[in-house]
Formats: sequence, C-alpha cells, structure tokens
Amino acid sequence: HNVRSDVKKIFYCHTPVRHAFDLKDYYLSQMPRWKKIIFQIAIPISRRVYKYGFDQMDTVVANSRNVQERIKKYLNCDSKLVYLPIQTGKFKWFDQENYYLSFARVDKLKRVDDIVRAFMRMPDKKLKVVSSGDDIENIKKLATDHDNIEIIGWASDEELEKLVGNCIATLYIPIDEDFGMTPLESSSAGKPCIGVFDGGLKETIIDRMTGKFIPEKYSIDDIVRAVEWLTPEQALKMRTDCEEQAEGFNKEKFIE
Repeated sequence: HNVRSDVKKIFYCHTPVRHAFDLKDYYLSQMPRWKKIIFQIAIPISRRVYKYGFDQMDTVVANSRNVQERIKKYLNCDSKLVYLPIQTGKFKWFDQENYYLSFARVDKLKRVDDIVRAFMRMPDKKLKVVSSGDDIENIKKLATDHDNIEIIGWASDEELEKLVGNCIATLYIPIDEDFGMTPLESSSAGKPCIGVFDGGLKETIIDRMTGKFIPEKYSIDDIVRAVEWLTPEQALKMRTDCEEQAEGFNKEKFIE
C-alpha cells in the first residue's frame, strides 16, 4: 500500500495466500512437528498483515468465481470478476498421435502422481508427463518398468506446443485450483481435458463437451474410467467445442 493516498489502488487477486487460508490444514499435514508449531504461530500474523493490505485497496478483481468466493469467505470483501486471458494462438491443433498428456507443474497439489498411477493400470494406453517440480523423483520411481509412461520433464515452448497439439487429450486434477488455465490451453489446441470437479475447473471445463470430469473425491479407478471414455474418436468429436470454449477467454475479451 506504499503509494500516494490520492492514487486509486486496484488489486487483481489470483487467490488469497493459500497457506494462510484455504490450504492451511493441507500444509500442516505435510510438515514435521517442529515446523507445525512455528507455522501455527505465524498464520494469525500472516492473515492480519494480508487483511490490512487488502483493506487498502479501492477495487479488488478476482480471476474466477472460485477466487471470488474465497475472498468473500476469508476476507469478507466483495470483488469484481475478470477471467484471465488465454493466448489462444499459442496452442493449436497439429494432429492426433497415440498418447495422453499431463503438463501441470509436478507437485503434490497437482496430483500428477495419481495420473501416473492410473496409467500404470492401463498398459495399452500411453501417457507423457511434461513439466517438473518437487514431486518429479516420486513420479519417475512410480513410472519405472512401465513402458507406456514417459516422464519428459521440462520442455521448451516449441516442444510443449507440439506435445499439446498432437495428443489425444490432457489430464489435470489439482486440489481446488484457483482458476485453471491448463484445460483452456488444452481446449485452444482442440484437445479435451480430463479434470477434477473442483475449484476453478468447474468454470473452464464443460463436461462431455470440452472434457470429462472425475469426482472431487475421486479414486484411481475414476481416472481410468475417464480415460477409457475419452477415446481418440471421442476426443476428435470434441475438437470444435474445445476451440470455441477457449475463444471465450481470449485476450480481446480480457482487455474489454
């Protein structure tokens, strides 16, 4: 808030800090006991400092209805909704090759390990995992001896565009995602996305039109069934709907 008092302050909020609010219990569950004690002392301070800064704003803008609800719940503040823009020209349809794709950041919150576990049960279906993160060594171990699963790691923008543009479909199953650009980037390439019915994904995926939902409290079998439903033939039928959905979040609409 270190600006002149006569300057209008607008905050575009992608989410209230998650470790202090909606994911507090999740982060606590990942910590050793000594860290939990420090974390629990720090949380009330973090919340107060954040709320103070929030209250200095003249206007708060949220990037999804999901984030709007968090802002209201945790900070008792109303906000305007402006969806994030998707670079609809970045990803495009190339072809359909014989693999499914995960390109989420590889950390526990994104649950890429569960996607890998699902494909361990489907040796006839191929999965490519592109990206990296804190959980990369774990998923590499899981994928060992499973020739249908390829862990690529980081890729250049050009390589990623080709991987998205040539896949059958993508998978994205994070915990209560703020907004969820990944399904829309997938859609812009005409590729449907298997997603979890949770958080911002409920705003970016249209079930059976631009993707396939699995339940919020899913099992690995739910992922398997979704992949078996989303065949190459089914994915091709969804291409036009996917591309139209992505256009609803284009840069021009964001600027307007």
